[in-house]
Amino acid sequence: MVKMLFLHGKFKKKSFMHTFFVHFLTITLTDIFYKIGTISYAIFDFMKVLGHIPNVVIWLIIIVLLAYWTIQINKQTKQAKQNGTLI
Repeated sequence: MVKMLFLHGKFKKKSFMHTFFVHFLTITLTDIFYKIGTISYAIFDFMKVLGHIPNVVIWLIIIVLLAYWTIQINKQTKQAKQNGTLI
């Protein structure tokens, strides 16, 4: 379809579509890898700014979940003793 439009002269002038297709078709693997590298550097620079905050948040979540788990185990153990189903 695009080839036909070029042949019939629809895009003789450098229109937006012509510019878009030429730019889109000339992206190389080098461009892709450089973009991945740029995004990676941006992410790691942002992580430097955060410092130890993500570590502290993750540890707090782990501590809260362990406390919840322990409370649930104790509650179920008490229930099992009362029902006589403790193994």
